[in-house]
Amino acid sequence: MLAAVMESVGAAMLRQTGIVADIPADVARQVEAAAVADLRRYLREAKQGLEDRGWTGPSTMVVLHGKPGAEIVRLAAETSCDIIVMATHGRTGIRRAVLGSVADYVVSHVKGAGVLLIRP
Repeated sequence: MLAAVMESVGAAMLRQTGIVADIPADVARQVEAAAVADLRRYLREAKQGLEDRGWTGPSTMVVLHGKPGAEIVRLAAETSCDIIVMATHGRTGIRRAVLGSVADYVVSHVKGAGVLLIRP
C-alpha cells in the first residue's frame, strides 16, 4: 500500500508560513484539490519506481486527511500492515522541537509493524 497523508490546508499553511489569515472556502478547496492531485501524482511515480525495480506485490494508493503521524498509525492498524517505510528529514534540536517529527510519532505509537526510516 502506498499512502500519503495531508494536513488541513489552513494548518499546513500556518505551519509553513506563519501567516494567519482568513482563506475563502472556495480558495481553500482549490488549494486542497491541487495538493491532493500532487500527492496522487507522487504516489503514482513512487509505485512506478517500485515496479521498475521488480516489485510485483499488491499496492493501493491512499490519500488521507488529518495529522500525518496519527493517520499513518491508524491506517497501519486497520490494514494489519507488516512494515512502514518512510522518509525522514532527520531534523534535530530546535527545528525538531518546533516542527515535530512524524517519524518519531509513528515509531513511538505503531503496534505490530516494523518501521524503516530512510533519508531522502
